[in-house]
Amino acid sequence: MSKEHERDLGKSLLKSVTMQRAAEVATEAAEIAFDQGLAEGLLKEIPVFGWILKGYGAIVNIRDRVFLKKVAQLLKGTADITAEEKAAFSRQLEKEPDRLREIGENLILLIERSDHFDKPYILGQLFKAYIRDQVSREDLERLAVAIDRALVSDLRAIIATSDGSISSELLERLYKVDLAKLSLYSGLRTTSDMLEELTVGSSKPKVSYRINDLGEKLKMVLRN
Repeated sequence: MSKEHERDLGKSLLKSVTMQRAAEVATEAAEIAFDQGLAEGLLKEIPVFGWILKGYGAIVNIRDRVFLKKVAQLLKGTADITAEEKAAFSRQLEKEPDRLREIGENLILLIERSDHFDKPYILGQLFKAYIRDQVSREDLERLAVAIDRALVSDLRAIIATSDGSISSELLERLYKVDLAKLSLYSGLRTTSDMLEELTVGSSKPKVSYRINDLGEKLKMVLRN
């Protein structure tokens, strides 16, 4: 996919989020993406699907259909954005087209390389939170990268597991994708004492992990 195509496709993706029927069409598209009877006429109503059909000519092979379904999954993740929120975001698109187009481009790249159909849906949930000002631009970018790197099963576990019962194994994996933080405890009362003991090697601190602020924000996004 060329850089110019990515830019136009990214812009079309964000425009699609503002359309009233986008989520409805996306839901249907996700179900028929592998069907030879793909309803191309219906898909053309939504800018991002129209651009895909224009760019590829027709959705004829498995790779194209997989990409189509991934895009549909992202739009499904934004399904319950209200008409008022869509209108406000549409106005923002007009005021800051370059900044938002860059966001759209990055989402397209993440969608294209995602290794599970649930990940574009989660990205849609994240983008919905961004539209609602629940996460910042920096949070959006950092969480999008974390979602890309994480196992889908771990992302699901964040939703299903209560705060006090997250396993140490899961926390360690979340740490590796910047969703948890490392905690050291040696029984010493002050940070300076602990650093001194670590330096001389006379203490064996316990290593543990905790969900960090970014991980807490992802939990909020996934549970809303």
